Amino acid sequence: MNCLSLAAPVRLVALLCEGVSIRSAERLTHVHRDTIMRWGRNIGEDCHRLHHARMRDLQPAFLQLDETWSFNNTKQRNLRDDSSPQHGDTYLWIGLDADSKAVVAFRLGKRQMEDAVLFCRDLRSRVLNRPQITTDGLIAYIEAIEDAFGREVDYAMLKKQMTGTDGPVFGITKEVQIGNPDMDKVSTSYVERFNLTVRSHLRRCGRRTSAHSKKWRNHAAAIAMLIVFYNWCRVHESLRVTPAMELGLTNHVWSIQELIEEAKAAPPIDPLPPSIEPTPRKDGKPFRLHVYRGGKGRQIR
Repeated sequence: MNCLSLAAPVRLVALLCEGVSIRSAERLTHVHRDTIMRWGRNIGEDCHRLHHARMRDLQPAFLQLDETWSFNNTKQRNLRDDSSPQHGDTYLWIGLDADSKAVVAFRLGKRQMEDAVLFCRDLRSRVLNRPQITTDGLIAYIEAIEDAFGREVDYAMLKKQMTGTDGPVFGITKEVQIGNPDMDKVSTSYVERFNLTVRSHLRRCGRRTSAHSKKWRNHAAAIAMLIVFYNWCRVHESLRVTPAMELGLTNHVWSIQELIEEAKAAPPIDPLPPSIEPTPRKDGKPFRLHVYRGGKGRQIR
């Protein structure tokens, strides 16, 4: 890894953040996939520290929250009794500023109350003002937002239900949960569009793909790298600037080289968030590599 010039990781980050898989990047760059994986994980974890340090003291007027499905190692229906708790369905919790299109907070976890609460608390720690929040109909948001924001928030829930029998006709209802939100601004369109960006620019998050993540740590690092790339390097088509520039966090479009250098200089996170901290097996025993003798045509006893 250390023998690579700086141009090599810059190109790798550009490929990985544009929807190229690990093995496709290997064929394009002639860099071994293990090196690409190791370099991507290191940069991704550095990007997580950069996001943690820079996305602070914000004053977004309208926040949209949603969660994006993916899977780690195997899909939920294929889990076994001895599978790791990190395997199966995985959800990316997203808090998006509707005006700047910036990802204010994110968390990789399960679609459960514990992750909803931790995600909303992290979102609250980055926001100074009283924002208006819109979510979908997930019940866990009600308790999680009240736990994090108390009554100092204007919160509405947008629910979509299929009403047509001959076609996909959806009915939309808007329900006030906390405060006095502006009902004309109750929408999840921007965060749902960002979900499409994640699926388009991160090969691991495709619905039908063989390039899915096999390890939770690699998946979390890839998510962090994409989000920081999106916030600081990718010019939004409608804004004509990056989301970080729209927020006033920087005055220019970051190059990928600058992103890597800033990420490496970011302060450490202590302790590591649960979304990137390795989780032990259910039985508490450490993972071990077992090498068996044998080969083609031989039986293992």
